[in-house]
Amino acid sequence: MVNLDAGNFETAEKWYRAALKMKSDDVMVLAGLAEATLQKKDAKGAEEAIASLEKVDPNSQDLPRFREMLTGLKSGK
Repeated sequence: MVNLDAGNFETAEKWYRAALKMKSDDVMVLAGLAEATLQKKDAKGAEEAIASLEKVDPNSQDLPRFREMLTGLKSGK
């Protein structure tokens, strides 16, 4: 979380991916990974993270915002 909050998206992504290796269904980690990949403008990575989050928690309150950010990213906004 610290790296994400500080804008260190590359480092945050690395830590979130490491955490997922230990617990692949952690909703907070999946949401953090989605946020980190979106912030670094990695559409493919964000798409995968959002899909994983949706699979684990289809009612996540973050999903609409993440989808909106991904749509904006893909459209170049």
